[in-house]
Amino acid sequence: MAETKETRLQKLREFAADPAAQATYAIGLLLPRYGLEVVRAALRVLLRHPSAAAQAPLRRLFAHYAEHGVQRDPGTYVRSEIVRVLRAGCAVAGQEEADLLVAEQGLLTYEFPPPAFMEEAAMLRSGALALLADLDDERARYHAARLLMDVHTDPMSGEPALTAVDVLAAQGELLPLYAYVAQPVMRGEVAAACLRGLGALPAGAVPPLLAQLAECDQPGVLVGLVDLLLAQARLEVCRAKLAHMLDTVEDGDVYRYLAAALLASGDADLRSMALGAAATVMHPAQIAALGDALAGAGTAEDVVAAQARLAARGGARPARRRRL
Repeated sequence: MAETKETRLQKLREFAADPAAQATYAIGLLLPRYGLEVVRAALRVLLRHPSAAAQAPLRRLFAHYAEHGVQRDPGTYVRSEIVRVLRAGCAVAGQEEADLLVAEQGLLTYEFPPPAFMEEAAMLRSGALALLADLDDERARYHAARLLMDVHTDPMSGEPALTAVDVLAAQGELLPLYAYVAQPVMRGEVAAACLRGLGALPAGAVPPLLAQLAECDQPGVLVGLVDLLLAQARLEVCRAKLAHMLDTVEDGDVYRYLAAALLASGDADLRSMALGAAATVMHPAQIAALGDALAGAGTAEDVVAAQARLAARGGARPARRRRL
């Protein structure tokens, strides 16, 4: 009797106690005629249990869905899963030129399905870039630089630009990251990721960048800026900027992150800077955020004293000292 969708899925589950057998059975299910539910269940198994034997069937499956992408795989969900499984399999199978071709095909895929005709292949390009970075970092850095500036970056996820930042930062390619945050218009979460990746920026490049961002008030960008400033805290201009932010930032989430980062920095002067703000902050959001940061900073004498100063000004209550 021919297997049905339900029996195939049940049999796949029954192999759970034997990963090798489950992976072998899953490879046999990588056929479009079995339907999306079965195919995606098999992909989930192979993501958990990568197999060198799966690579060729995965490439054939990718080619099937890519042939008529909008009709067969709207939103590129299946192809994105295939790329993730291929990437996992490359770790056990080694690099093959065919995997590089799949990665580059994914990186060049843009689809605008009806009725909205909005671009919906960002997830595929993101996964394909991660795959290519594993296989050929030289090729990957060029695609990453292109995707960092791509106008079709997904407005919700920030992908594939965020993956591009990771790839470039991991390879020490700082110029594209610097160029991105030096432009007048940028996406907040992408700019924040770029700033975090610029911790090794040459000292002479830091002041012009801070000048470029002097008027920035995007919370996401400011959080990334805090990370950059802490990574470059040896520079007096960065310490001055941190002190300025303690005086001027009014977004509660950003201020909480800033104060907590200074308190946990391991730098006595930066820690004192945050503690000293308890006597100077004026904005209610600053007071509340600083109180939260102090509450998570332990019960050292200087922290308790700062909490008392803040409480006296209408902020957080001082914490009780623990008895030894």
